[in-house]
Amino acid sequence: MNRISAVLSGPVAGRSARFAFVVLLFVLPFVQPPDRNFQLTMVFVYSVAILGLTVLTGASGQISLAQATFLGIGAYCAGVPTVVWKWPLWAGLVAAAVVPFVVGYLVGVLAARLNGLYLALVTVTIAIVFIPLVKRFDGLTGGANGLVVPQPQPPAGLGLATDQWHYLIVLVLTLACWRIGRGILGGRVGRALYASQDNALVAVAMGVDVPFVKATAFAWCGGLAGVAGGMYVIAVGFLSPESFSLLLSVGLLAGMAVGGVGRAVGAVLGAVYIQFVPVYTQEISSSLAGIIYGASLILVILLLPGGLASVPRLLRMDVRASRTDIRPPAGERPREAVDV
Repeated sequence: MNRISAVLSGPVAGRSARFAFVVLLFVLPFVQPPDRNFQLTMVFVYSVAILGLTVLTGASGQISLAQATFLGIGAYCAGVPTVVWKWPLWAGLVAAAVVPFVVGYLVGVLAARLNGLYLALVTVTIAIVFIPLVKRFDGLTGGANGLVVPQPQPPAGLGLATDQWHYLIVLVLTLACWRIGRGILGGRVGRALYASQDNALVAVAMGVDVPFVKATAFAWCGGLAGVAGGMYVIAVGFLSPESFSLLLSVGLLAGMAVGGVGRAVGAVLGAVYIQFVPVYTQEISSSLAGIIYGASLILVILLLPGGLASVPRLLRMDVRASRTDIRPPAGERPREAVDV
């Protein structure tokens, strides 16, 4: 029995569960209505953007309020070449990953000299400047009127609906980003990031180039958000400057906190939260939707400091605690119940 329990809780069971979950994700678009497919597609988009914050904030301890800006840069880098210069969409997706990666690294070089409030102010400034800057170049970006981007159409003969095709493309890109994110957090880069966050002096003594590592964290954060922006173009097909506001950056940070800071799986849980909870709170009461959403956010943070990703670990701890309870041998009453 102990061997069976060990197998069920071991790495083989974990890989099997992940494989079954991925298979389920590929099946879902064929058994759901189009509106739910779109909602889940946006969950994938937000999860990749939050994954970038997980690398930045969860691993290196830096904070950014410009994640929506990086997402917007990626979206316009994918959309503008496709519309204006007639690039193929895949080339726009490459630009959506590369340009925010480079911009993120440049911001990271500056951020390596700042901490706390000053770093937050710099990223807020970037977020505030982005929208007027996009409106300024209306010849390329469409300005305040927005930009309509042709969405990819499903190949003839596959029998796929447009929403299913978009869902599958974004899902494949999401899985690739998740592979990259897990590799960063679990590899040498991740160990260097955690070391620089825990104790910078010790990290330097161990040979870690802390400023370079912090700049790299911003670069990966921007690159992942840029890919999420390209996925946004596929899912929505319309770009508006107001879609990438500071409010979205705060929402992505809230999603990371709810899902679990520093936990890759927390990015998915946080994305599900920020996508679906506002919808359900709106159904409960349209006038109190914001209050209910904020209250639920505070409750999750207070009751689960480790985020929703910590729930399985807490449940395992409860099970282990119940198994290790001291119980009297069979046939023997507890000492308090022994007759005097």
